[in-house]
Amino acid sequence: MDYTSSSKILKKPVLEDLAQGVYTSPLLFALAKDPLAFAPFLDKKQNISLEEIKKVGNLVHKLDGVKDAIAFAKSYTEKALADIDKLPKNDVTSSIKKLTHSLLNRKF
Repeated sequence: MDYTSSSKILKKPVLEDLAQGVYTSPLLFALAKDPLAFAPFLDKKQNISLEEIKKVGNLVHKLDGVKDAIAFAKSYTEKALADIDKLPKNDVTSSIKKLTHSLLNRKF
């Protein structure tokens, strides 16, 4: 969400995870495609500037890191929902299914 949302929606600065040295799945998927493109920025860890953070964000989008992360999340969500469907039908499993859907589609 750091790569697809605004700070108003997230209620935290956009790309804050990257600024703190935390690499989320969109970055990891993009990094796997072109490690050399990210090397000058990620070697800095928490000393990365705001301008460099924006460049990393642009690279993540250019290399389809967000799309790949969403596809990955959807794949595992579908597997989870298929497993939930194997459980007895009741209020609990219904709630688990709703929660699983909401985690994939959340905006905050």
